[in-house]
Amino acid sequence: MRILMLAPLQKENFEKIEMSFLEDEFIYGDGHTVTQDMIDNCDVIVGNVADHVNLNRDNIQLMMLHSAGSDGYVKAGLLHPHTKLTNASGTYGKAIAEHTLGLILTLNKNIKTYIHHMDEHLWQSVSTGKELYQSTVAIIGLGDLGYELAKRLKAFDCHIIGVKRTLSPLPPCIDELYTTSHIDEVLPQADFVILALPQTRETIHMFDKKRLLLMKSDAVLINIGRGSAICTNTFPGIPYVLGFN
Repeated sequence: MRILMLAPLQKENFEKIEMSFLEDEFIYGDGHTVTQDMIDNCDVIVGNVADHVNLNRDNIQLMMLHSAGSDGYVKAGLLHPHTKLTNASGTYGKAIAEHTLGLILTLNKNIKTYIHHMDEHLWQSVSTGKELYQSTVAIIGLGDLGYELAKRLKAFDCHIIGVKRTLSPLPPCIDELYTTSHIDEVLPQADFVILALPQTRETIHMFDKKRLLLMKSDAVLINIGRGSAICTNTFPGIPYVLGFN
């Protein structure tokens, strides 16, 4: 079997994979410089591919994305009908949750301002800032990203309101749970609104001017899911937005 490796892994991870598949042939490249000849002469693709090559080839048995998002690869005709497609959902939750917490604390505690002051040898306090402790946090989307973040926010004694597409038993670390039809009722309660949504027809521009104005005037909107969830064509004066996408 010929395996085309395009995922951005560390050398030691490539070596571990090769040791597990000693009878297979590995071809290395990246998603932007991969050639059509490489695509046409492999059985499996590991990683994401830019749109300059044709993936609708009957030789490709399996395509394993290194991204959680797969919407760009499920369009009709993009892959051959018998090609199986997998994504990396569940891989990034812990890392993104830590990154999100770091940036929330950076914003709340004016870390960026203090770093600028240090560079300028300016030793003075900044009177603005807020506590994350005991804040109300609404997490819209309770997949891997949303749930991993909820677990960490409980260490700050936050009140977590989860919002998901369908109701389920209340998960650990979640204090209240609602479906997406109740978003407008949840938004005015939250000090932080965190979007952890995939890109679907229902989530594109789910957050527009109207929903932003339902939030508290000092609330923070944080997007750790797909950027398309927020309609950015809005106006000055909206609540502060942190984007990680």
